[in-house]
Amino acid sequence: MLNLLNDNVRNKIIEETKGNENIERKKQSFVQNEVFKDRIYEPVKTYLQPFYSEQTINNTPIVASVNLARRIVNKEASLYCHEPERVFTGLTDQQILLINQVYEDMKINTIMQRLNQNFKLQDQAHCYIVPRAGKLKMIPLMSHQIDVVPSSADAEIGEVYMVNGFDRIAGNVQVTQSGDSMNELIADEDDYQEARKAVSVWSPLFNFVMDEDGNIKPTEDTSNPLNGVVPFVDIHSSKDGEYWVRTGASLTDFTIQYNAALTDMGNIVRMQGFGQAWLKSSPDQKMQNVQVGPNFILHLPIDPNGGGSADFGYANANPDLAGSLSYIEGLLSSFLTSRGVDPKIVNTKGESVKYSSGIDRLLAMVEQFEATESDAEVMEDAERAILKIVIAYLNTYAGTPVLPNYPSVSLPMDASVDVEFHKPSAIQSDSEKLGNIQTRLEIGLIDQIDAIAIDRNIERDQALKVFEDMQKEKTDLNV
Repeated sequence: MLNLLNDNVRNKIIEETKGNENIERKKQSFVQNEVFKDRIYEPVKTYLQPFYSEQTINNTPIVASVNLARRIVNKEASLYCHEPERVFTGLTDQQILLINQVYEDMKINTIMQRLNQNFKLQDQAHCYIVPRAGKLKMIPLMSHQIDVVPSSADAEIGEVYMVNGFDRIAGNVQVTQSGDSMNELIADEDDYQEARKAVSVWSPLFNFVMDEDGNIKPTEDTSNPLNGVVPFVDIHSSKDGEYWVRTGASLTDFTIQYNAALTDMGNIVRMQGFGQAWLKSSPDQKMQNVQVGPNFILHLPIDPNGGGSADFGYANANPDLAGSLSYIEGLLSSFLTSRGVDPKIVNTKGESVKYSSGIDRLLAMVEQFEATESDAEVMEDAERAILKIVIAYLNTYAGTPVLPNYPSVSLPMDASVDVEFHKPSAIQSDSEKLGNIQTRLEIGLIDQIDAIAIDRNIERDQALKVFEDMQKEKTDLNV
């Protein structure tokens, strides 16, 4: 393993993090995050700049409000929309209560939902667990917020993890901002600059904080206090012989391109939706009025020498707006289909998804869940890694000033957790429910007592009493 206490080793790592390849990786991740957070204006403007002159692009109203990336990611990252059920093994009931308390303090379901979103957005996500204010805190990280040195034994596994900020200026990234690029004492959007000056470094052997030049800040101990456990979780489905999952940014790229297409169409409507006034006259003829409008009279002088009269009119453009809109809709439909998403989820006609029955709705929900079913194993593996980190922290710091909120314990490192995610259930209307009961009665699958139990969602013995009461009431009426 790397000796991170060696100045040359740290300097080499710092130098490589500033290389073009690493900067470009972070730049792509940063833009993905900007788009997902609805900060789309600058990426769209940057995309359009090669197609317009500088003056034109600065005078063009840019559409940056249709966030397909956020909509689709939120639709696909559905595993934690409902709280999952966790079954722990290798722990006593008392220990499970403690783990659940830690999970509640960490807001695990909320953070796991965010990690699920990051995973669907970038095909890779990271979770950093660290003590804060006497409790454990889960911090979701995106690829531009972290640097990794892979293991020499397996390039797909990280050995050294470094948490820092992304230098937007060095990365030459145009971002939507209103700040002055000066980090002030009060909270502002430039606070990230201070975070870049302190790099948290973890490996199985070491843990310390260094500055951006690789100098270790004064500390009593630089060894890993968690007995070799590194408090980072790498969430991914598969890799290709390297640490970072190198996939395209099709979701955010298309979001930018789609807003650019809407901008182009809006510019066509704005520029060609009005007739262009024109005047044909001899050079010495002058108009007495130049303001054009329905409430003004335009006086066109006539040449008294018979040189011809002035002529005025409008040149009207005839852009194929219907064809342009059809192209944009086809582009959107094709992209959504490629993602396995119903195109009706996002459309340009304001239509909502309608289901003919509860079964139809169930099938749509199942289809949506199956789109994320393959992610369940990935997120379950992540939860097992999180449990291991939590146990390492509790065994080291519980009952100390670092984690005073938890009692001193000794938990087994081989404990595990199984996660059962919520699955959709059928939603039937009253007519559908009664029709289903009637069909089952007619073919003899149930009797009247079963039908009452199903209809009223009660046990059979309760349904029997209801049936007897109904029969008695019917007899009394006949008397």
